Amino acid sequence: MTPRFLLFRASAGSGKTYNLAIQYIALLLAKGEHEYRYTLAVTFTNKATAEMKDRILQFLYDIWKGREGSEGKIADARRVVKQLYNATLSDDDIRQRSHRALSTILHDYSHFYVSTIDAFFQGVLRNMAHELGLNARLQVDLDDKAVIEIAVDNLMENLRHDNRDVLPWLTGYIEQQLSENKPWDVRRELKHMARILFEEEYLKRSLDSRNRAFNIENIGHFRQALEEEKKKELKPLTEAANAFENTMRNMGLDYEELFSYQADVHRYITNMKAGNTKATYGKRLSDMAADPMKLLKSPLRKEASLHPIAQQLAAQLDRISQIHQQAANRLGSIELALGNLTPMGLLGAIDFENGTVTVDGKSYPLNDTNFPTVDPKDPFRLTEEEQALVDRLVHSFTVSDKLQRHMYLMLSHGGIYGIYNGNL
Repeated sequence: MTPRFLLFRASAGSGKTYNLAIQYIALLLAKGEHEYRYTLAVTFTNKATAEMKDRILQFLYDIWKGREGSEGKIADARRVVKQLYNATLSDDDIRQRSHRALSTILHDYSHFYVSTIDAFFQGVLRNMAHELGLNARLQVDLDDKAVIEIAVDNLMENLRHDNRDVLPWLTGYIEQQLSENKPWDVRRELKHMARILFEEEYLKRSLDSRNRAFNIENIGHFRQALEEEKKKELKPLTEAANAFENTMRNMGLDYEELFSYQADVHRYITNMKAGNTKATYGKRLSDMAADPMKLLKSPLRKEASLHPIAQQLAAQLDRISQIHQQAANRLGSIELALGNLTPMGLLGAIDFENGTVTVDGKSYPLNDTNFPTVDPKDPFRLTEEEQALVDRLVHSFTVSDKLQRHMYLMLSHGGIYGIYNGNL
């Protein structure tokens, strides 16, 4: 019995396209040259579609003409025909049938069905437009970025002063941005957050976790907790920066008269006092911390009385850089979360569970809520088959021999910007 489902599990560059092309050719050899009219080959990208078509036609031509390397293709095709269709073919049979299949496909190319999954379903919709009550010229728009742009622009253009759901979040976000001297481009932030919401990692989360995130009261508590955590992380950094200045001033000194690169030191310490963890430490400051004499201006390096001060300040500068490095990643995550909380509250006006969207206090049904593979109780959980597919893709990527060889080459030769064998 012919198996209903074949799985090729392999990493990138291991020959999946070759094997799929041989499987397709074996089908034509075993069942006849017209079998392509009843066979659908689906890919994810236009590039993969073109490659698959080229491979199939090229293999058929190579086998027919007996070109160099065709012996391996003939052997593989014969093996698949025997294994899947229990048929035995000679080399001459395979060459003749390949010739007939190639000629038939080329004279009936429009029925050579190798396409992307998107193009296939658009074709199905167009063919069934009348039965579905749709316009025969319909075109499915797969550009989610364009849809998000339109949705956010419509939300902002139709915003009214009596909208109690959206307006408080909008004004709160603007006030927060202004208080932190940051841009208050509301549209840009909303569009950025919308793209995050439709990413696979977010959609994999359960409905319960999404509902908790969209609860306005929970968002308020979460914001407060994040602000407290931010203050907690910044406290050691600001204290260390203030201690540095106190050490200097207790000696009756200032930046300009003491340091060789006073602007660099002053700028860095000022940023650390303000909690600006995005400020860079730099090689010059690192050298000063490692060699206290570099901290002082050249004429002052001969004054032995300043050497202990330089050593103390260099040690403090090194300590500040360590605290800065430890806090930077965590504070970056906290600030990213704080920046996204307001857009999350605004986008909470969409009810994904009931298939409605609320605008100005009124709920409107979405045009289409028919999602056959979605569980209404947990619509964002992948089915077992979908999750298995994702797991296989992740596994294939992480164990790819070719990818590992590329990474090893880049690491062993000094970075991805280096030149090796005349290549970037």
